[in-house]
Amino acid sequence: MTLQIGKKYYTVSFNGDQSSYSLAKTNLVNQPHQVKSADFSFGSAGGTNGEMDYWDIALKFIVGLITIVLQINLSGKGNLAPSNAIDQVQNYIFGGIIGGTIYNSQITNLQFIVIMLIWSVIVFTIKFLTSQNTTLNKLINGSPQVLISNGIINVRRALKNGVTASELTFKLRTHGVNDIKDVQMLL
Repeated sequence: MTLQIGKKYYTVSFNGDQSSYSLAKTNLVNQPHQVKSADFSFGSAGGTNGEMDYWDIALKFIVGLITIVLQINLSGKGNLAPSNAIDQVQNYIFGGIIGGTIYNSQITNLQFIVIMLIWSVIVFTIKFLTSQNTTLNKLINGSPQVLISNGIINVRRALKNGVTASELTFKLRTHGVNDIKDVQMLL
């Protein structure tokens, strides 16, 4: 980064952990670009001259929102809460796609829509393949683990799967089970 202090220009260099910096005197080859409040307007189509086009960002937000809602509805889920590894990865990549393209004016709205469509096709293809192939399903989603059998908790298996006692009792209560002895088998 280059700064102007008075009539002189300096290059700013940060150390590795960004805790300090140093200034080195420099000379400019080209005229500097001045950032002005007018550069931050809702105005121009396409965000020319470094201007941020908020309408373009708003349209990308809307497309992202619609894509997420469509994926939730078409996959038969009620929300984005991950129920398996693929759902978790899907959420991370969705965040990366939307976050990485929203503020990048070099990525057009059409490119953004195509990217979202490609990701949706990949997600639905994986969901289709895992529903058709049990080996692939086990590889991607894992296999069910019995945590409670005939009212007895398999503590070792629950801990191995990262399920705490409070999480287990919470899940049982949300399904209307108040006594573990009432559970024949819980996966």
